[in-house]
Amino acid sequence: MATRKPNATKQHFDRSTKAPLAGGQMFFYEPGTTTFKDTFSDQAATIPNENPVILDGSGFEPNIFGNGSYRIVLQNSSGIQQFDRDPVVFESETGAFANWNSTTTYEVNDIVEGSDGAFYIAIVTNSNMTPQNGANPEVWTRFDLIKRWNPNETYLTNDPVRGSDGILYTAIQESTNVDPTLDTDGSHWKMFDNIRIDGNLISAITGQVDIQAGPGGAVSIITSGGAGDINLDTVTAGDINLTSASGDINLDAPSGELLSNTIPVSLAPVTQQVFDDPLSNPHTWTKPANVKYIMIEGCGGGGGGGASNSAVTEGAAQGGGAGGSFRDVIDVTSISTLTIDIGSGGAGGINSNGSAGGATTVVGTGVNISGNGGQGGLFGAQGTNFNTNNGGTSTGAAVNITGGDGGFGIIITPTVSLAGNGGGSSLSGGPAGPQTFQAATIQNGNNANERIGCGGSGGSSIGGPLGSNALGGDGGDGIVIITEYR
Repeated sequence: MATRKPNATKQHFDRSTKAPLAGGQMFFYEPGTTTFKDTFSDQAATIPNENPVILDGSGFEPNIFGNGSYRIVLQNSSGIQQFDRDPVVFESETGAFANWNSTTTYEVNDIVEGSDGAFYIAIVTNSNMTPQNGANPEVWTRFDLIKRWNPNETYLTNDPVRGSDGILYTAIQESTNVDPTLDTDGSHWKMFDNIRIDGNLISAITGQVDIQAGPGGAVSIITSGGAGDINLDTVTAGDINLTSASGDINLDAPSGELLSNTIPVSLAPVTQQVFDDPLSNPHTWTKPANVKYIMIEGCGGGGGGGASNSAVTEGAAQGGGAGGSFRDVIDVTSISTLTIDIGSGGAGGINSNGSAGGATTVVGTGVNISGNGGQGGLFGAQGTNFNTNNGGTSTGAAVNITGGDGGFGIIITPTVSLAGNGGGSSLSGGPAGPQTFQAATIQNGNNANERIGCGGSGGSSIGGPLGSNALGGDGGDGIVIITEYR
């Protein structure tokens, strides 16, 4: 029984044009001679091949079986020599990579070469089913053999090797002594792909790593079976892009963390704590076990709305400004506690301007965040007394947002007035100002109540009894929300 020629599935290319060696001529001789030696198109060695054997239009060999050693000379269709190999050994059937035989029963981990030239390893016991062309995958697994680069071996174009750095390379030209790991100009070797897999690290040799799902598919990066971290990082300046045209992108660390090189992010927050009572100041946040990052959101107290005095004529006061808001993500690895003060909402004016809201602060090691309270709305006499910038500012966080200004009061007609709305914060909209439509009427401003950090609305009045006035609405208290991540 004959043995298939080594590298039988290899595609051959013209050394000059780099095009597939269509119609190439492969001559077989006795080793060290020009004496023809027979090869066969079947494993039973009953059908001799022509000599030379002609490659197909894509440069592939037909079935070639033989026995022992050969000298092989390859020429293109015009007779120009491509290589001369001597000797080339056709391995015997008794080797570890024997040809598959239907009369043999194979055990787990037995390795055979199929008639298609591919190698297969048995994954079940007591089987003699064919592995050819991927048949019977429940019995056989196909695998590829990649050699390590050896300076003593001659490689042909497109021969694959693994370098000493663990990266796969393919030969660009025939090479005998150029180490692919030192081929800096890429004249002899090219990387088989651009991805390096080293233990638990996936990285690009040059450029970028692309992890892509097809339409309707999903990309999942998951740590399973316990604690683990997912790190998305560019070593030098660069972007991290997670894009899905029509599928899902799932990042999930059941007991680890998700890190980027800018803001640490987790899709599974552990707990959330809310601090919103100024009467209990100061509050203390204590880091729970295993928490590494927190997101802090909050705002200062809203200013009270101004009062509208109706002793003489109509009036429409300004609403109080909202407290300044903030947001930040903080690494609390070296932080155990934070001290928090919640700003009170300012009181509405009584025949006067509204009071300013109190500042909300978060202080700790390396942390000094302040959301200042909104200013009070100004007293409204005839709708002419207003402060155009009464929203509170914020400092010390990655994101600082100035609170919304209280609205102006408007005298529409001698019998119609409209007080200013309370300023809105980033966490809530402010209360609307009241309207007055008849003489000798007062409308007190609306309190912010549960409207976090918002200003109270102004008061409105139309010629009320002497000494009466419309009160401004109270501003809303500030808040701090801490979301904890592991």
